[in-house]
Amino acid sequence: MPRPDIPVLVGLGQHTQARDTENPLDPVGLMARTARLAFADTGAPAMGDLCDSVWMVNIMSWSYRDAPGLLCRELGVRPRDTHYMALGGDSPQVIVNKAARAIARGETQVALLAGAESGYAVRRARTEGIPAFWPPWEPPEKEEGDTRDGTAEWELRYDLIPPAYVYALFENALRAARGQSIHAHRKSLAKICGRLSRTARDNPFAWDRSGLSGEELVTPSAQNRLAGFPYTLRMCANLHVDQAACVVMCGETVASALGVPPEKWVYPMGGASLTNVWHLSRRPALYDSPAIKEAAALALGQAGLSVEDLTCFDLYSCFPVVVQMALDALGVSMDDPRGFSLTGGLPYFGGPGSNYTLHGICEAMGRIRRDPSAKALVTGLGWYNTKHAVGIYGKRPGKHSWEERDDSLVQARIDRETLPVPVEKAEGPLRVEAYVIWHDPKGVAEKGIVAGRLGDGRRVLAYLDAGRELLERFEREDLAGYTLRVRFDGERERNLASAE
Repeated sequence: MPRPDIPVLVGLGQHTQARDTENPLDPVGLMARTARLAFADTGAPAMGDLCDSVWMVNIMSWSYRDAPGLLCRELGVRPRDTHYMALGGDSPQVIVNKAARAIARGETQVALLAGAESGYAVRRARTEGIPAFWPPWEPPEKEEGDTRDGTAEWELRYDLIPPAYVYALFENALRAARGQSIHAHRKSLAKICGRLSRTARDNPFAWDRSGLSGEELVTPSAQNRLAGFPYTLRMCANLHVDQAACVVMCGETVASALGVPPEKWVYPMGGASLTNVWHLSRRPALYDSPAIKEAAALALGQAGLSVEDLTCFDLYSCFPVVVQMALDALGVSMDDPRGFSLTGGLPYFGGPGSNYTLHGICEAMGRIRRDPSAKALVTGLGWYNTKHAVGIYGKRPGKHSWEERDDSLVQARIDRETLPVPVEKAEGPLRVEAYVIWHDPKGVAEKGIVAGRLGDGRRVLAYLDAGRELLERFEREDLAGYTLRVRFDGERERNLASAE
């Protein structure tokens, strides 16, 4: 019979590969190095021998037929089951939740949770060549979790694919909803980016430790061009990094039997994962995240804590709007002295594909080990403000155990707000909710996309029918809230919106 136990995190490892490494490791190689650190960190030599479950975050920079199996062979571990997750920055927290439940049910003794990217090495290899010792690139034989694409066909027509542009659309929607001027909003962005940059400066695992000021980060220049207004390149997640993080989880009984020092123990006190309305163009608002609010409430309820009880946060931060959405959902001020990042964020600490949040969890563990009174909230995000996961960490178990919990009613409440598909062939006055101005590789305003509502409330996506001069004007003068004239262009098979 399985013996239920209380899950506890007992080991952690992080590694950032130097840019000038002569023979850079591939992602599985990075994971193997970091997993050894995590097992050693437990202080229990037999921990690896008992590892019976391996959970791996999806890898973007390289592909393997069976990455978990390859890692197990590298480490010499023989787990009963392995798991390779679907793409999504929510997955590190999702696998913590899943592994915790497996341990709580007595199905798992020791779980290794691992993830890594070699994005910088792959980029460098375009000129230097892939190291000969890397395994061949092969598509994965299996993926677990939600494998739906993040973009609908009607969104693809309007190029709502590059994250820097989609999240800039959200950012402009949020500014409009708050009634901020472009100037005041820019100052807020500088504050967020500057705070993240300072945190990264002091983190030995951060990819970018330059500690640039917020003003430097948000100001366009030859080295820091605009991507999608209002984002410059240095405000965007940096995927070109070589970073790995691993944690080891087991039950209290195993930790005690193997002699893991109690000061190493950190409990996953609560966790939850939910999605916003899946397709961004069908969400009732483009500037908020009900999934974060609801998932945080579930996780905090399991932990038996309130937001006020928390002492630190690591909020997903691929773009500034995500930080603001999370703070709004939690009811926390941007100026809260507890801060909102333990790492330095995806633009400065680094954005290793789907695995960033496992670094946030490692940092939370380190903070709690140093200060046993600390209680941390960590968030993860996948796709376009779509998939969200929230975890609570501390030095004691949560109020409620990790038994299976049905969150379907909460998810159904979010999904009920789904709007109809945007109008394919629109005609008439269009009130702008949000817009984004794309820039080409030289930083020149290239095209604009708007999301708005017709008089009957139906949503419309449209290209801006505007030249460079008018596009640049909309970066100085807010277009949100104004009414444009929209029409369907049969030749281009797209809606066009004009100020005339």
